[in-house]
Amino acid sequence: MLSDRHYMRDSETPVSHDPINWLMGILVAVFVAEHASVGWFKSAFLFEHFGYSVDHVRHGEIWTLLTYNFISDIGFYGGFINLIFNLLVLHFFGRAVVGRTGRQFFLMAYFGLILAGALAWSAGYALKIDWPIWDPSIAGAGLFALFCCFHANEGISLFWLPVTFKPKHYAWIWAGLDLFGFIFYEMAGSPSLIWNGHLARLGAMAAAVGFYFLYERRMKYGLALSSSPAVELPRWLRKTPRAARPPGFRVNLSNRDDLRAEVDRILDKINSAGFGALTADERQILDEAKDLLSRR
Repeated sequence: MLSDRHYMRDSETPVSHDPINWLMGILVAVFVAEHASVGWFKSAFLFEHFGYSVDHVRHGEIWTLLTYNFISDIGFYGGFINLIFNLLVLHFFGRAVVGRTGRQFFLMAYFGLILAGALAWSAGYALKIDWPIWDPSIAGAGLFALFCCFHANEGISLFWLPVTFKPKHYAWIWAGLDLFGFIFYEMAGSPSLIWNGHLARLGAMAAAVGFYFLYERRMKYGLALSSSPAVELPRWLRKTPRAARPPGFRVNLSNRDDLRAEVDRILDKINSAGFGALTADERQILDEAKDLLSRR
């Protein structure tokens, strides 16, 4: 049945089990604790013992491999802009990834991105990149890159900007800024004037591509087993040819047999090429078919 396909089920998540709400709540709670610690007690305890550096791990503070991602820098406008930015990334792009992959895979990927950022920062120790980092946007960069792997060519506009770009364009811009900061600042042995942790963000973005491969491979084996796995680059790393559309073709939704045959064809196309390969008509047919078949 159509409802047996995991990507045709309703993706509503109970609020109490929503990982995005929990992560956003943690960011806000830690942010308040930071201000209370610095403002009331003149203490930098959270930054000193929960930010990440190679020296922290050498001293046994292994938890900093993950906790650094939940510490916000409060130096610029009290850190409010940084906090709001990361909350928006979680809300818009995190929810889109959860809706695509499910809660379990999302949480595995999110904490994997945090760890990948820390490991990349550790690799820079040989280049004298030895100062501590803390910033939720490190995992945020990887999360956005993962979103772009799934929705590379779907037009989006950010906030009030009148121009619509494809997500992959924003991803290349973000990666380019971090690459610039890494080459001209961090490799020279000094913190960047743009923002801190360029190498860590590049590591998280690279890990996002790996999680994309992992998810696509799992879906291929779970939904359409084949004798040999086919691994393709995400669509934001390659050019996507325009799919040819049969002229004037339209499915007769009143004929149940024709409808089921067309739905099966579209689902097979999703298995082999992903959602991004669907045309607007095919997406509309799936939406209408889901309602029609569920009523009959």
